[in-house]
Amino acid sequence: MSISHGKYFYDKFNCKLKASKHIKENSGLKEKYVCSMTLSDARAIDNPCTAQKFPSLITQLSITMERIVLTNVAANQMLVTLRQPRFLTPDDLIQLNPDATHLPNLPLLVETKNLTLGNMEDFLRQTYRDVSIHIVFVQQALREQIADDYRVLENELSWLEQKLFELLCKVHTLAISSNITISSFVDASVMPSSIKNIQDDTLRYMRNYILGKDTQIFLGNLEANFTTLYSEVQG
Repeated sequence: MSISHGKYFYDKFNCKLKASKHIKENSGLKEKYVCSMTLSDARAIDNPCTAQKFPSLITQLSITMERIVLTNVAANQMLVTLRQPRFLTPDDLIQLNPDATHLPNLPLLVETKNLTLGNMEDFLRQTYRDVSIHIVFVQQALREQIADDYRVLENELSWLEQKLFELLCKVHTLAISSNITISSFVDASVMPSSIKNIQDDTLRYMRNYILGKDTQIFLGNLEANFTTLYSEVQG
């Protein structure tokens, strides 16, 4: 399984940026498109972003912040579901101290120093990478739930995956509209093997709970960064 830059497409009817995602499975490469365009239509478009008129920077920042909030809602819904007794008991939850328990290699903060519009380039590149890492973790959790646990949590994980991809699209739009090239991508190797393919149901639910909490922490920090940029544009 891997996530890569892929191809980015504009729906010519509503001008919303869509992302293709590539999931590499044992049987080969399966391409699943977030957009409603058919595969043949998508491949027929040559560099669709060239002539696109982008919204103003402040509008893009505002929309991106809205996507962060919606992604946070999806992460919270997964936590609400996992707090049900059929998943995690009160005793299980006591063991999951959100201040001390985090998943290895999962970013909690986009590292920035004195973030301003002038040094936004590195911030957007790192944000793109870090959101991609969160997607890899969620995709792994989703695959395990479908394969090992009768598809429970499939809706919650799929929703979170979708919202993370939508957020990734907005970050990509900000980058290309600012002439910033994204050239560093991630794959499944960013997730340690020690927390993959967990066979015990309770331990797997615990891992997914920590994933949801860590994603919320990351999104909270990311929202603060975008608020800083938004305030600077507002002047």
